Order: sequence, then structure tokens, then C-alpha cells
Amino acid sequence: MRKVAGLLLVLLLFLPSFSFAQFAQTVTATRTLPVAYQPGSSLTVTLNLEVDEANLPNAVIVTEYVPVGWNLVTADPVQSRFLPETGEIKWEFHDVISDTSMDISYQLQIPEQASGARTFQGTCRWIDVSNYQYETAIGGEQFTSDGQPFFYNLQFFNQDGQALNASALAVDIPIKVTGQYLSPLNTPAASSSWEIRCANNETIVFATSVTSGQVNAAWIGSCILQPETSYIIRVQATDSAGRSSQPAEAAITTVPRSQTEDTDGNGIPDQQEPAGEDLSHYGYNPDLPLPQDTKIISFHDKAVLLESPDGYPVTYFSGMEAENLPDFLRAPYGVFLSRVEVPEGQTVRLRFIFPEVLPGGSRWYKYDESAAATQRWQEYSQVEMTGNVAIVTLTDGGSGDADGVANGVIVDPSGPVVRSADSGGCFIATAAFGSPLSKEIEVLRLFRDRVLCPTEVGRAFVTWYYRKGPAAASFISRKGWLRAIVRLMLYPVVWLAALFLKGLLPYLMVGFWLLTILRSKYRRLTKSTR
Repeated sequence: MRKVAGLLLVLLLFLPSFSFAQFAQTVTATRTLPVAYQPGSSLTVTLNLEVDEANLPNAVIVTEYVPVGWNLVTADPVQSRFLPETGEIKWEFHDVISDTSMDISYQLQIPEQASGARTFQGTCRWIDVSNYQYETAIGGEQFTSDGQPFFYNLQFFNQDGQALNASALAVDIPIKVTGQYLSPLNTPAASSSWEIRCANNETIVFATSVTSGQVNAAWIGSCILQPETSYIIRVQATDSAGRSSQPAEAAITTVPRSQTEDTDGNGIPDQQEPAGEDLSHYGYNPDLPLPQDTKIISFHDKAVLLESPDGYPVTYFSGMEAENLPDFLRAPYGVFLSRVEVPEGQTVRLRFIFPEVLPGGSRWYKYDESAAATQRWQEYSQVEMTGNVAIVTLTDGGSGDADGVANGVIVDPSGPVVRSADSGGCFIATAAFGSPLSKEIEVLRLFRDRVLCPTEVGRAFVTWYYRKGPAAASFISRKGWLRAIVRLMLYPVVWLAALFLKGLLPYLMVGFWLLTILRSKYRRLTKSTR
């Protein structure tokens, strides 16, 4: 009997909570803000409360936090309190609430020196008939601005679009950072500037500007960040009218070394550690460890050695897959990611030694793994290739440095690339001029690499030409008279390409246009004098 009485007592004690959970009162609050404010003037804000008429609350408490320094002028209904030092405004409604919809409006005086985006936040609490309390955030608009755009809500993703935790970012994969852009005047974002600093010493480790495409996003390349380190990322957007937003910031932290591909910290991914390589083949004593300015990896079953001839320490070296390579290119060794520490702003050389002589016609291409798929490969000219050696010249914060800032670290993703055909791909021109080494062929190659390949339309044309060109070239090469005709037709093309490469074609076009106008006027003048 006592057990039954005890059970009934427990049920009676918890019954109110069960009742409340099942029939909980709902109050929603929404804020309406002007999208833009005028410094020195007033601004009116409206809060709308919607109450569930099936279960009216006993009390509602609304707390609003406005920008500090913006003074409350008036409120309807009158506020319960206003604290200027925190920007808190509070309304308390006791007794049973009878209205299912209530509006609160208040007016603020804006200081003359106010600028940039300002944030509004608030909460709504209510007490039901059973004296249970609930709280919800005030929804609706949260920002108002003086007309300048603003940037906020930074998020992080990998190349597959999966969200990443800002407090556990990997260092050996490219990371995409996105933010939300808002303009009170509906002006689109024209560019954005991104910067990453070490949290402990403010050293800048990454900087880039995005001026086209998705300007509210940027990529952080592999090996730019260090393991188990805290950083601050900052971004500022500029709209099409030249107005810049206030900087948006986010704290980020990278994972420990044990969670990277280089768990032992020797600067080589664990899966690319060389095993039993004959270092004497590269001029090193196999019984001695490699110096700090040298690294060797095994990638695709081939050993590749990297040296810093100037003696600067190579802190990371790895092989990467050559993804999104255009159809007319192939990378026999993949692409390589190197990281070398140098004096700030220093220009240095890196010497790549391959196990065999590089294919004829090899060129060196930079690989931007963070760019759009069709724009990741660009030819890099500051390189010398002889036999099985390639010497690449890089400048900290300048040419070849992927982190974009002179900070004593050069990060370089690049590698040797060859054309799909021995002739370098100029099939028809080679058939017409008789040699792939003629100066006309070289002009056309340069035009292809510097003008066509960097553009999407140009790459599409080159890809089409590489499919159709060999058959046409084979037909032309068998007929001497056709070779002569094609050669004559190509001379103007070569001439125009040379002018374009030298930057003279626009001047020629303007001159031709002026000559046409003068000729037309001359004809009219001679007709009028007859």
C-alpha cells in the first residue's frame, strides 16, 4: 500500500511537467529594421510578438540589445528600463496576456560618428499559467548599415563541399572559405581581400584578393597553415561602387601533426617515404642522412629529389595527382608541392632531379588547386630544364609563391608537363612549314599558351584542334601544292599573333580605323570638288 501511495505521489509531482511539455505555450518575436541608417538621424525599430491564443501566458519579458551609444528616444509601449552602457532595452508585460498579436516600436538617436554595419540582438521570455519559463531569440533583421556593404558568417569546406570544423582544420588539403555578403543598397560584391594571421604573433601567413567569379569565397592551399596552430582569418569585401565593408573575422585552429599525412613530421607524407633509393645516383652518400635543404620522395613508383641550391631548409615535399589537366597536356610525374623557408622577400631556386631525362618539349606548369577546374594550370616561365634536372626560380610573396605574402615561407605547387604530341600540337602549321622548330611555329605556340589556354573559350578551341588537327595535317603533308596554299594562309595569322604577343595589335587596329575614316573623308572631298 505504501508503494502505491509513493508512486501516486511521484506521478502528481511530475504531472505538471508532462502537461506543460504537451501543451507548451509558444511566443514568437520578429524584428523589422531599416536596411540602412543615416548618421546623426533617428531610426525606428518594430518588434512583432505573436502569441498562441490556445494557451495565453501569464507574463512576457522582451529584452532588446541595440548598438552601444545609440540613445533611446521613445518607445511604445514605454520600456521598463534602458541601460545606455550596454544598449539593453527591456519590456515586461505581467498579468494574463489577452492579445494574440502585439507590436513594440522604439526610436533611436544615431550618433554623428556612427559608421559601418550595426548588430541588433534580443530575446523573448514568457511564463505560462503553470509558471514555467521559456525563452526564444528575436528573429527577423539583425543588421543595419550606413550604406556600406558588410561581410559575415565565415564557413569552411573541403573540395567535395563538405563542411569543416573551424577548430579542427586539416593543413594538407585545400580549404574553401565562404562568407555572406550583404549590401543595403543592393550593390553586388566586386572583390574581396583575404588575410590569415597567426593568433599569437600577428604574422601574416596568407593573403589573396578575389576579383572575379565567386568573390565571397577564397581557397587556402595545402601546407600554408601549420599543424596545431591558432589563426585569425579576416576578409573585407568591396562593392561595385568602391565601398568597402568592415572586416569580418573568425578564429581557426589546425589539427595536430598526428592527424596529417606526415605523422612523423619529417616533411614527407608517410605513404611517400622512399625505401632503399640509391642516393649515389643523385650524388649523395647513401650512408649519410640528407641535409635539411634536400628531400626525396617516392611517388608513382618513381623517386624524385628536391634540393635548395641556396641552402635554405625544405620543410615539406610531396607528390600530388595532376587533376583537371587539359586534354592536350599530360604530367608524367604528377605535380609536386614544396615548402621552403627563406629570408623574407628572398628570391630562391629549387632544383628538381628526376630519375630519367625529361621528355622532349617539357614545360613547367604551376598548379593552383584552389582555382576553378578550368583555370588550375598555368605555364611558369622562370624555370630551366636540362636532361633530368629542372631548376625553378621563386620569390617569397611574389612570382611562384602560393601563399601570396612575403613572410619567409614559399609554398609552390608545380611540375613538368608535356604536350600530347611530339610536335607540340601545332599539327597543321608544322605540316605547312615543314619543321616544328620554325620561328612561325614558335609564335603560334606562344600565342596558344599565353592567349588561348588561359581562357575558357581558348582552351575549348585548343582541345577541338587537338582532336581534328592530326588528320588534317596528315592530308596536307602529302600534297606539296596544298602545303604552299596553307602556308600562305597562315602567314597573316602568324603576323597578327606576333603583333598581339608584343601588345601592338590594338594600336594597329586603331590606326586601321583612322585610316579608313580618312580614306572615306578623302573620297567625299574629291567627289565634291568635281
